[in-house]
Formats: sequence, C-alpha cells, structure tokens
Amino acid sequence: MSHYVGLMYSGTRNCPVTRPFYGRTMNWRTRMPYRPEVTGILLRYALLDVMHGVTQPTSVDEIVHAIERLGVTIPERKGKWVSDALRTEHKKGRIIRVGRNRYVGTEIPRSTRYRAKRAIRDHRARVEGTFWENVG
Repeated sequence: MSHYVGLMYSGTRNCPVTRPFYGRTMNWRTRMPYRPEVTGILLRYALLDVMHGVTQPTSVDEIVHAIERLGVTIPERKGKWVSDALRTEHKKGRIIRVGRNRYVGTEIPRSTRYRAKRAIRDHRARVEGTFWENVG
C-alpha cells in the first residue's frame, strides 16, 4: 500500500490550515477578540521573565503570584499551568529544579529575554486595547 491509511486530509483542499477562503478576504489586522489569559508560549515567556536571575529556590505558588504581578492572567488551576511550563523550560535547560516544588532560574540568552519581554508587553497592550495604536 503506497499511501498512509490514517491520513485525515488528502491534499490541501480539506486541510483547515491551507483551505482556500472562498469569497472571504483574509486581513491580518482584523480585530479579533483576544483572550486575556496566557497559555503556551506566552506563559513560558512570562515565566522566563519572572525567573531570570532568581538565585533562591522558589515555589510554584510564589511564581504564580510573581507572574500575576506582571499584569498577566493565568487560567484556572494556575499551579498546573505553571508547573507544566516549568517542566518544559527545565527540559530546555533554562530553569533548574532544585527539589520538589522548588525551582531556580538560570542565565538566559539576551535575544530570548528580549523576545519574552516584548511578547508580554504586546499581550498586555492587546488586552488593554492599545496594541494597534503602537503598531507603526
């Protein structure tokens, strides 16, 4: 058999990512409702912003409070979201796990720090509704 039996999309016509927009125009500046909660890469960036230069072992609860002081909202079960992000960053070597529920930040490349700070700043501007005024 030359084709994969479990293939969900055959070609690009039915793929939701590359499906053509029939009769619709795609505008990347369309104002869509923006979720104020951070998940995924934005949460990891907020975590890196908080943990950069931390030399004392820090618990997950302390990290959650520090992220919320940045002006960022985390969805329900905040400890789970943050611990998952901590696990990912620990695998990448950006955060060291000292013990159970104890983490220490490491040195992060300057470009990654810049990207993280800019992403969090842009997220807060989108939530406040001032993002499009700052785009040049």
